[in-house]
Amino acid sequence: GRKSVIFVSQGPPVGRPGSLVYPQLESTLRAANRGNVTVHVLDPRPLGSAPFGGAEALARLSLDTGGRAIVNSNTPWDRLTQVFSDASAYYLIPTAIGSFTQRFPAVELALHEMISNDQVSGLLENRLDVGLMRPHARHPDLMSQKLLDEPLMAVLPAQHPLAARPAIDLPSLRDLPLISFTPANSPYLRDMVEGLLGRDGHTPLVVQRATQPHTLVSLVAAGLGVALVPELTSRNRLDGVVYRPLAVQDPPVAEMYVCWRKQATSTLLENFLASLAEAARSR
Repeated sequence: GRKSVIFVSQGPPVGRPGSLVYPQLESTLRAANRGNVTVHVLDPRPLGSAPFGGAEALARLSLDTGGRAIVNSNTPWDRLTQVFSDASAYYLIPTAIGSFTQRFPAVELALHEMISNDQVSGLLENRLDVGLMRPHARHPDLMSQKLLDEPLMAVLPAQHPLAARPAIDLPSLRDLPLISFTPANSPYLRDMVEGLLGRDGHTPLVVQRATQPHTLVSLVAAGLGVALVPELTSRNRLDGVVYRPLAVQDPPVAEMYVCWRKQATSTLLENFLASLAEAARSR
């Protein structure tokens, strides 16, 4: 089911542009929503004061119900900095973070949404600790470990005639308007999708491009065409679209890697990598 996070603030409303922490939280809140997590902002002052009310009471409730609370932190993005790129990473994040924070409840994580090439720069410049990226962006000065092999799936408007089929063959897709990935920011997925549909010299009819898989799904829902996306994107249950496997022999798989600096060694890093691997295995 959909998970919920309650963000408690006794100061200016953090959910409004203009508050001091809003710029740092905005991208994290958007990513949480795409990862099937709802974030609620709550002012605890009407609940009374400590020790029986206020934020302290909510913290106790979190612990009593199997949740987690970060208390007295105005900068919840300062510690281990972790980055993710496309929709496949979003669906690993809640499980990985939940596992990691159970072991290290005092550690705060910062999430930044970046394309793969920007993640590499951030890692090499020591601004980031961990990156989640597609294989084309891996760098010889970084360590990497494969997390996912995802077959491509077709995304169709729910009312499309092909939506009634249990699986979609390539000839049925080749003459349909295609929403594909951008060559500049998503070259790996772009080449995979258009290479698959371009077999036998066929040129796909690309009508729109986007960087992230969830954006492609939204454009399919708007009726602009069909798309091929990695399997985990199918967890984005957007109204108006259906996902179908491809009826093709040896379908291509999209790989996802976690990367970090070769010289980086710490218990926190090792445990966070283990949490990601565990989340990938249990997906």
